[in-house]
Amino acid sequence: MSNETDVLAAMTNTTPPGNHSNASREELIDILSTFQKVSLAVPYCVIEIVALALNFLTLFILYKREAQARKTNATVHGNPHMVRPYLRSYYFLRHLVFSDLLSCFVAIPFDALEIYRLEFRRSHEYCAVSKYVRFVAISTSFYILVVINFERFWSVTFPLRPLSRNKIVYMTRGAWLAAFLINIPSLFLYRSKVEDMYDNDQYFVKVCLAEPGLTGSIARAYLGVSFLIPAIATAVLSLITLYRILKIEKNSMERSQNNSERTQVDLYGIKAARSIAFLSFYITAGFWLCSSPAGFYYLIIAGMGRPEFPTSYLIGRSIVIIANSSAAVNPIITIMCFPQIKESAKKYLGLGAKESYSTTEAKTQAIPEDKNVELVAVKITSSLRRARYVLKKKEKTVKGDEGSNKASREPTRSEPTVMEEVVMTSVVPSAIVEQ
Repeated sequence: MSNETDVLAAMTNTTPPGNHSNASREELIDILSTFQKVSLAVPYCVIEIVALALNFLTLFILYKREAQARKTNATVHGNPHMVRPYLRSYYFLRHLVFSDLLSCFVAIPFDALEIYRLEFRRSHEYCAVSKYVRFVAISTSFYILVVINFERFWSVTFPLRPLSRNKIVYMTRGAWLAAFLINIPSLFLYRSKVEDMYDNDQYFVKVCLAEPGLTGSIARAYLGVSFLIPAIATAVLSLITLYRILKIEKNSMERSQNNSERTQVDLYGIKAARSIAFLSFYITAGFWLCSSPAGFYYLIIAGMGRPEFPTSYLIGRSIVIIANSSAAVNPIITIMCFPQIKESAKKYLGLGAKESYSTTEAKTQAIPEDKNVELVAVKITSSLRRARYVLKKKEKTVKGDEGSNKASREPTRSEPTVMEEVVMTSVVPSAIVEQ
């Protein structure tokens, strides 16, 4: 093993300085126990499989829901490209899934190769490229979350001046472009470095660190700008948006002295907006908790001091695994927080999303303006939600050829409005909608 190590070190020009002619000299990572190697491999495999399955499932559901929403807009409003809040949510979530897939196909495989392939660990080029790929994968999700929370903040703060569809598209594309451009300096800041273990030249470790001195300080400062500022921006924007929505809801409740139909519709709209804001906040919090340890690790530990192998190496790998787990955490939060996506996911996964319909409290009223109107309370119960709707069924009187009146009941119902669709799909445990 030592001869092979010396040959590979000579080929990559990374032989440590000094007299190291000791034949027993070898790299510590090569003598990891089988249990330690398996302990590092299993989390990567689990995260990769779960993240790919959940992200592709979420992407499929988003495309189906978006197509259905555009079809509804074309039928009701005659414009399939009408911008609606839930359509914007689907658009942003789709790009967030793309950023998670970038981690699945690029970042996680790079991390796995770094553990088990010696030629990759001994390469300066791989060290720089692997850092760049990881930073791009993490920062892409951060920048998209900044765009999502900024759009929510703008919609709540300036409701009469919503962002146009083109502006949203340009902002999202700018987030992707910024992630690839801002992290270019990482290609020149990190190099593969040899560190002796406890000043003992019998064993050494190969680490990928920033250059010491001024270069290392610049690398850490650059990481702080590219990671901490977007993370703080997403947290601040999401908290301000939630505060404004809760304040608007409180003021609306105070103004609603009489329980009018318009007030109820406004309250349902506010609840739907609050649900979307909470979703953005949950995704931001989940991603922050997963990625922040890795950011602080690269920012503080990876740029200073010598690693104490194997303890520090295993700790560093564990932190990177936690950061990569955000690729699976994001779709889980999306599925759990969006009732529509959650119901579709359970349906496609065959988890028993069964619905039962029951008609109760059937009453008939006769008023001068509209006679023979039957009010029917329909209770819809499923494994995911429970709602109660009040529908009107109108009786029509049809005259026959013989002159006798023959009454036939023909239930009619107008097309649902956009607000009704938001109400029916929002998280409302018991809702009453009068048609």
